[in-house]
Amino acid sequence: MIEVAGAGYSSGGKRILHQLDARFDPGKLHAVVGPNGAGKSTLLKLMSGELRPTEGEVYLDGSRLGRLKQRELARRRAVLSQHHAVSLPFSVREVVMMGRYPFHRNEPSGEDEAIVDRCLQKTGVAGFSESPYPVLSGGEKQRVQLARTLAQLATVAQGCFLLDEPTAGMDLKYQYLTLEIARELADLGHTVIAVLHDLNMTFPYADQVVLLENGRMRGAGTPEEVISGEVVSEVFGISASIWRPPFMSFPVILAEPVARSGGENGQDGALPAESRTMPGDALPGDRPLL
Repeated sequence: MIEVAGAGYSSGGKRILHQLDARFDPGKLHAVVGPNGAGKSTLLKLMSGELRPTEGEVYLDGSRLGRLKQRELARRRAVLSQHHAVSLPFSVREVVMMGRYPFHRNEPSGEDEAIVDRCLQKTGVAGFSESPYPVLSGGEKQRVQLARTLAQLATVAQGCFLLDEPTAGMDLKYQYLTLEIARELADLGHTVIAVLHDLNMTFPYADQVVLLENGRMRGAGTPEEVISGEVVSEVFGISASIWRPPFMSFPVILAEPVARSGGENGQDGALPAESRTMPGDALPGDRPLL
């Protein structure tokens, strides 16, 4: 469990996050969403310990994050970052094995090797496990790094996974596979926090959503409680509606490009959500969620 208690962050005289309060419970997949520059990655860095809040505190399972030693922290939380600076020709397998470093002193054990094998298979990268990591595509690198985070907490009963844009660079198949894995981790009792840009992915996968805007919390709750056509239009500056297709168990966001909705030069041309027309013939009971 991670708790953010009045945590804020400033750098270079600019306030990036404004005293946020949030609790991320185990057994749930929490999505952090918002426009570019809203502070999503900064919040994740505060929760991982990469950055220290300039005000307030962050707690991991009741312990102040700043007081935990790096080795202990690495045994309790795993981080999937947006960018991975690995230029040396490590093999895919060697990169995934790096996730086991906090749990052995010198040489990986047979159990570590078996864990890496399972994680390579889980993320679909076993077929090129001996390939040099630097030559991979962006999506392949992201899957390798996901395998590393899985390996890191494979023997931890209740860990914390911090995933910053985990589907970045992936094709459609692996975007869904990655979020299925995140969902599975939450169902196993882990705390899973993922920064997502595709709001539609929150409805089928996330239990809770934190919506950030300009470094402040705009909303928190279930996807249906937080994400409405009106909110999406206001926060993202596009015309948007929520539609619940009769053949699906969750809603989808319908958005119209700014150029088609009347905006010019990046200005907000969004129409009110209630003025949007749903696609297809209207069915009894069809209406926006919120």
